Amino acid sequence: MKGVLAFPIGLNYLMGKNKSSFEAGLGLTPHYADTVIDSPTNPEIIEENGWGANGYLNVGYRFQPPDNGFMFRLNWTPVISSTGFLAQNFGVSAGYSF
Repeated sequence: MKGVLAFPIGLNYLMGKNKSSFEAGLGLTPHYADTVIDSPTNPEIIEENGWGANGYLNVGYRFQPPDNGFMFRLNWTPVISSTGFLAQNFGVSAGYSF
């Protein structure tokens, strides 16, 4: 079976009071790839098959009540790999915190 299996590990720090906060963090994503390297669907962060790792940063806004309730995140997560700095990763999260 072809594909990529990744294990993201990260640390985030929240700065703010009450419901709104600035979120900053960093992490490492070890991965195992078994894919066609020259494929147009292959992400730019995979250079060769086998084990590898990429770093990432996380910067964003988090709305989360101190108790249970609706939570929302908006973030930018650039990837740092052997191919360079990939800045095109943005994310939105919504859910219920408990």
